[in-house]
Amino acid sequence: MIQSLWRRPSAAMESALLHLDAFECPSREAAHDLLVRLLGDVQSPLVARDETVPLGDVVFAGPGDSLLLFARANLVCVLRSAGRGRLPITGLAAHLDADFVRKPEPHERAAAAPAITRLEAEVPARKARFATLRMEAAEPAGSPLMYKFYSRSGEVLREDDRLLYRAIRPGAQDVQVYAAAGDRGHAGEASLSFELV
Repeated sequence: MIQSLWRRPSAAMESALLHLDAFECPSREAAHDLLVRLLGDVQSPLVARDETVPLGDVVFAGPGDSLLLFARANLVCVLRSAGRGRLPITGLAAHLDADFVRKPEPHERAAAAPAITRLEAEVPARKARFATLRMEAAEPAGSPLMYKFYSRSGEVLREDDRLLYRAIRPGAQDVQVYAAAGDRGHAGEASLSFELV
């Protein structure tokens, strides 16, 4: 979990603060479970599912744009107004959510860009909906890397120290992964295709 407190630099909004809690979960299912547990800690009966807000996989909102909880893939975010003034929480959450789903820009010419040096699927011999992913990445500058996985045929989840791929249905599977350095805009990219029967 990462907790942060945000404010706008403009003098007129100095008293308007945003409190953001961001949780990384091992899977989408675990993120949805955590979201339900976090909702249990909310003491307002006015917080409800809001399908009119176009962000995340599922979103709950409080009255007056003062509280928003949403899950996107394996991430859960809780945004709360934390000052005397008001910040547009829904708008800020939309920017955050858009960043979650945006594919990083690969930079082939960047000397210090991260590189995915290995991406393989260990496919079981028998019928299964899961495959183990083997991945290695190198970051020349030594910065921590963030990974984004994209697939139309399934999802990637973490189980202990393993990366697993869960297929929606048997047949052709595809995974695209980006390794991005958090403090720079450079990203390395790799793709993988395989079959699950």
